This record gives sequence, structure tokens and C-alpha cells, in this order.
Amino acid sequence: MDDRNEYSAGWKFNEWELKGVPIRIEIGPRDMANEQVIMVRRDTGEKLNVGFKDVARTSKKLMTEIHKNLFSKAKQMMEETIVMPDDFDEVVSALNNNKIVYIPYCMECEDIIKDKTGGAKALNYPLNQPVLKNKKCLQCGKDAKVMCYFGKSY
Repeated sequence: MDDRNEYSAGWKFNEWELKGVPIRIEIGPRDMANEQVIMVRRDTGEKLNVGFKDVARTSKKLMTEIHKNLFSKAKQMMEETIVMPDDFDEVVSALNNNKIVYIPYCMECEDIIKDKTGGAKALNYPLNQPVLKNKKCLQCGKDAKVMCYFGKSY
């Protein structure tokens, strides 16, 4: 409960939203008289009038929906961000467009890749590596040892 009087309601709403609170529950004098609260979803901004008796049940339902919604958005963003280029020119182009590239890599070219791409570095070698038959490092053409994600830090 945020009962600080020195701040406006809007200021307090913003502060808690920045902290990541998923559901804001507003209770004013009219709400008390009507035995209801206003519940506001952080992810969509949707406002719901909820009776006192339904607050716990509705909170649980909203938390599940919010989790699914945020997970879905994050997964879609990740899938749209990762690309698998076929040559080094595509690597440079993708990285310059704020993408992450997933490429075959010899594990010796990181400094060269970093120089040629304006700062991209190896981010991750997945534990479950695919079979790399006939895969060549896109930078040097040597046999690839791993598949690796490269990206720039911003």
C-alpha cells in the first residue's frame, strides 16, 4: 500500500510501474462505497472493476495471463532478433541491424569478427550443439567447431 501524501497518484503509479509491479490495485472512497477495487494490468494497461470478494481469485488469474503474455512477447522478440546468415556479408548486415547471428565458428576468429563487424562478440555456445558436418566458419572458411551466437552490446 502506498499511502504517501507527498506524491500525486500519477507519480506513485509511475514509480511502481517502473519497479515492475504487474498489477496495480486502486482503492478510492467511491470504490470503498461500492465494495470494489480497480485492478490495472501493467502489461496491457487494461482496467478492471473487481468486487472485494473477487480480488484474490482475479489477481491469481491475471498473474497467469500476464506471465503468458510477457513470455509470448519475449519469445517472439527473440525469434525475430536471431538470424542464421549464409555468408559473412550477411553477418555484418544483420549485426548492423541490431540482430543476433547464429553461425558456425572455428573458435579462433573472434577478434577478427569483432574488428570487421564494429564490435560484435561471441555471446553463447549452446550446450546442445548440432552435428557440424561440412560446416565452415563464415569468417575464415576453416572447419567450424561450434555454432555460436554473436551480437553487439548496446
